[in-house]
Amino acid sequence: MLKLRRFISLALLVSMMCSVSCSNTDDNTKDTSDNSTLTDTDHSTSDTTAKVETAGYYDELSGLDFNDYTFTIATYNSDKNGWNLYLTAEEASGDLISNAAYKRNTEVEEMLNINIEARKVGDYETLFKNAVLADDGEAFDLICFFASGQYGSYITENLVYDWQEVPHLNLDADWYNQSANETFTIAGKQYFGVSDLTFPVQQNASIIFNIDMLEKHNLDSPYDLVREGKWTVDALNSYIKDIYVDANNNDLADENDSYGLVGAVNVFGRIMASSGELEITKSDAGFKLNLFSDNIVNIFDKIRELYNNEATLVAADGNVNINTFKKGNTLFCLYPSDPALLRDIQFDFGYLPFPKADESQEDYITEAIGGMMAIPQSAKNIERTGAIVEALSAGSHKYINEAFIETYIENKVLRSDDAVEMFRLCRDTYTYNFAFNIDPAGLLASHKFYAAILKDTTLELASYYESQREQITTAYDSLWEIAEGND
Repeated sequence: MLKLRRFISLALLVSMMCSVSCSNTDDNTKDTSDNSTLTDTDHSTSDTTAKVETAGYYDELSGLDFNDYTFTIATYNSDKNGWNLYLTAEEASGDLISNAAYKRNTEVEEMLNINIEARKVGDYETLFKNAVLADDGEAFDLICFFASGQYGSYITENLVYDWQEVPHLNLDADWYNQSANETFTIAGKQYFGVSDLTFPVQQNASIIFNIDMLEKHNLDSPYDLVREGKWTVDALNSYIKDIYVDANNNDLADENDSYGLVGAVNVFGRIMASSGELEITKSDAGFKLNLFSDNIVNIFDKIRELYNNEATLVAADGNVNINTFKKGNTLFCLYPSDPALLRDIQFDFGYLPFPKADESQEDYITEAIGGMMAIPQSAKNIERTGAIVEALSAGSHKYINEAFIETYIENKVLRSDDAVEMFRLCRDTYTYNFAFNIDPAGLLASHKFYAAILKDTTLELASYYESQREQITTAYDSLWEIAEGND
């Protein structure tokens, strides 16, 4: 009998959301603990006045003195929202990442004679924008954004500085994300940057899997498929095809049954990104829509097959998605982002990148979210701003990155060398998607273009593309023209 399986009921949604404090978007599933349980009682933090080591990190910044200036960062309230950026930190907190942030800040503050302050408020974007519009050049020196969002207004209102014109920024350095540099450059101007200053909140989509269920069904581990370049959409489909079980024999697909895959509808669109087909591409002449081609049709057919598989449960959102997986009756989960929520899983689980379109695809592609920053157009001393952003970014590369990966991800979240290997593979293949974060049309962000077709069985890719093409093209052409005219 064809089971009535699709969306988890509202009652289940409410009960699950009570169990975890998360974002209400499909993609920004998150933890609000700020990793506060990550402690290390074996490391001494008493030596806080050690001589500053500048070699290799701050070579171009030696000798600068900014006269006790307070460098102010606008950002969200991580105490309420989670996703701790570790912009400021107290001495000897017992939190390893916080301790690393304290070392970084102390080093930079002493080297440049500055103070670092983070203003964490609910409406931080409005405060930042108002300060720029009022030409208040010292209210804020930098803004660090919450996860993913829609930031096109910073371009259209000419609110932020071109990173390529900021003195002291070495954008080719290891502490800047090169994909972000390219993605957020429009008409020769880079409006946003991603550096290791925001490393703890740079997250990625992944696929997690229940190792106990894998063994129960006598399935081979997918890790070797990844290493051999054979982890594809077809491979994922083959894993889940025979997994569905109506566990309570009620002829209804519900939360008590066994599934091969769970995922929120928008997250299925990330497979298009991992297949190398981003919704918008760029050239020196402007934006180009990339929503319809023979290859895109082929990939989308595979995504739709996965979505419509009897063994797939489509979750109402990212929160329900992860909570469903935690029940232990789902083999795979299209997991949107934050690794913190994986810590309390009560069974053995594995970690994988999103799949390739097919084996001919050369590399895995991991869609990155979070970590975006901008510098106010109203900055009064752009040399000072650049020097401090550079120092904090380099210092984060020096102290934060490995503290986050080695002491948190590898020792507190993931549970095997295989999983750690996959996590590092994802980090190494980060790709920022312009339309995911800047969508003037309002039709592409969070892969909503593909989600709309998946949710509506009457829609086809070709006809839906034709119905939306003009509106999307007009919006992106307008954005490009505005960017070209910005000073």
